[in-house]
Amino acid sequence: MTTEIRIELVKPADLAGGDLDDLAAFVRNHGRVPPARVRANLERACLIAVARAGDSIAGLSCLKVPRPAYLEDLCRRTGLNLHGFFERGYTCVAPGFRGRG
Repeated sequence: MTTEIRIELVKPADLAGGDLDDLAAFVRNHGRVPPARVRANLERACLIAVARAGDSIAGLSCLKVPRPAYLEDLCRRTGLNLHGFFERGYTCVAPGFRGRG
């Protein structure tokens, strides 16, 4: 049985608090990132792409503005001026949806 996956593009400000909590929990459960800043980073994202299968989250990815301290360190280490660029934030997929194309 194939489950249709739909993609929603949302701004964090347009999400209810509980929805943002659900997305943060999804990243903590299915991503490989330190959990401490997940929700705060999602709040600061420019755009979040949420893949849904029915009522379940199948995956998500986001674009975010780098934290100033991280950006300064990256610019110092690379010698590049990366101000004004976005970074790809969290990208994670629930195990049952991985490898499905």
